[in-house]
Amino acid sequence: MKRPFISVIVTAYNRKEFLLEALQSAVNQTLKRDKYEIICIKNFKDAKIDRYIKDNGIINILKNQATIGEYLYLATKKSHGEVLVFLDDDDIFDNRKLSRVYGLLKSSDIEYYHNNITKEKEFINTVKLEEKALKITADEYTKKYNILHSSAFCMSAIAIKKILMQKYLKEVVNLRGNQDCFSLSIALANNSNVLIDNNKLTFYRVHGNNISKQNDSNKAIESEINLNIPSLKFIRGIIVKSNSDSAMFFLDTVIFQAQTRLDMLKGDKKGLIRDTINFFKVYGFKLLRNKYFLRRLTLILVFFVYKDYAIKRFLN
Repeated sequence: MKRPFISVIVTAYNRKEFLLEALQSAVNQTLKRDKYEIICIKNFKDAKIDRYIKDNGIINILKNQATIGEYLYLATKKSHGEVLVFLDDDDIFDNRKLSRVYGLLKSSDIEYYHNNITKEKEFINTVKLEEKALKITADEYTKKYNILHSSAFCMSAIAIKKILMQKYLKEVVNLRGNQDCFSLSIALANNSNVLIDNNKLTFYRVHGNNISKQNDSNKAIESEINLNIPSLKFIRGIIVKSNSDSAMFFLDTVIFQAQTRLDMLKGDKKGLIRDTINFFKVYGFKLLRNKYFLRRLTLILVFFVYKDYAIKRFLN
């Protein structure tokens, strides 16, 4: 039997209400089904969902009490495709998404792909697609860093060559979060060619149960301390061995954002000043080209004038 080119990895943990719609969006693609497979890995059984999985030839993996790293490890080991395309249980693919990925990555040297997202459901499957996508090679990382940085958000917009993930399987199994940052980090660390697609091929659902959305300041602080910052530092520990300046700059910028977010949520002005100065000491004038640092610096200044507004920005 011919192996599929793409493996779609759908992950679901404790959340059932959106999963069926996510799976349907992966099944109802314009790309012929023999060119891709779907793997659903979750920690629960559900009669309706499991029936749909069986009827549509989806590989079903049940794994209780697992981290996102274990999910990625098991699904990657089970996959047959050359390209891994990810889909969170609460997101939806445009029905042209996999055809687009197949057309751009088949017989190409691209190892990391990121498409644009929409938060408006009616946008999916309706808008005319742009033909061109932006290719970024390793020698262009610095010049186009801001574009690269923005491509680390939303796992449901990311595709990577499996060979890249396989190099880090022993490490990924211990990953607890920030899988999108991990994916871009390993691409940068390996000087991979990156493709940025401006087409909005993923519907990113915003709701109260988003892991990345914490409306309660105490829960947001707990999330930063127990999950976000530790997972970013774990990724940094892996990437530092590669001696990649680009990957380290990216990770240190993201860690700086997380740490200063925590400082502001806690109202820790001394910590905020300390963390900002320490980051500036390491990267100096590189920051003048980093719009993400400049945005955060602006918000830090706002924090000292209008604390409540700055905190509200993080909680909305």
